[in-house]
Amino acid sequence: MSPGYMFLIPSEAAFIEAVADHMFPADAHTPGGVDIGINIFIDRALAGSWGKGDRLYLEGPWRLGALDKIE
Repeated sequence: MSPGYMFLIPSEAAFIEAVADHMFPADAHTPGGVDIGINIFIDRALAGSWGKGDRLYLEGPWRLGALDKIE
């Protein structure tokens, strides 16, 4: 496991490393997912404002749906 995680706990980091290496396996010509830093990218994204939901739009106005009651 790589040192320097800011957001992920050790068990989560191990999982993300396994996923990164599974999605981007190393071969004779290219490095693996952990080698190119995908795990660190995910960790830093979650540790930053994106991981805190700062860009989520949570304010209305919302259109009424078919099941919403008009009062």
